Amino acid sequence: MKKLFFILLALLVLMGCGEPTGDQASENATDSSTSDEQNEDTDEADSSEKNSSDEDTEEIVTLAEEFIGQLANGEFETATQHFNRTMEAQLTPGALDELWVALEDQLGGFIDQEYSSIEQVDDHQVVLIDGLFESADVVFSVTFDNNNQIAGFYIQ
Repeated sequence: MKKLFFILLALLVLMGCGEPTGDQASENATDSSTSDEQNEDTDEADSSEKNSSDEDTEEIVTLAEEFIGQLANGEFETATQHFNRTMEAQLTPGALDELWVALEDQLGGFIDQEYSSIEQVDDHQVVLIDGLFESADVVFSVTFDNNNQIAGFYIQ
C-alpha cells in the first residue's frame, strides 16, 4: 500500500509542476441591442455554441474512456498520444506502466470503468471516471486543455 501511495503522490507532484499548454479561446463581445433580428441571431448562435459544446464534451469523454481502456490493455505508448507537451514531458509510457501495475497489485485486476461526470475548472475540463477493480474502486480524473489534449491525470 505504501508503494501505491508513493507512486500516486509522485504522480500528483509531477502533474502540479507545470501549467498545461494551449491557446486561450477568445470570447466575442455581444451587442446589447434588443431588436428582434439581433435576438434571433443570438438565439441561433447560442444554439450553435451549445451544440458545439455538447460535441466537445462528448469527444473528451470518449477520449478519457479510451485513455483508461488503453491503460487497462497495457497500451501505454498509445495512451500518451493525446497528451499535451507538458504531460509528454512528465509522464512517460514506462511511468504509466509502473503506475498501472502498482494499481493492480494493490487493488486487484481491473474490471471496468463508468463515466461519472465532467467539471469545468478554469479553462480546463475534468472528466471523472469510476474505475472498478477487484478489491476497491478509484476515481480517475482526466483533465483536458482547450485543444482537447490530456493536460492532467489523477487517481483518487
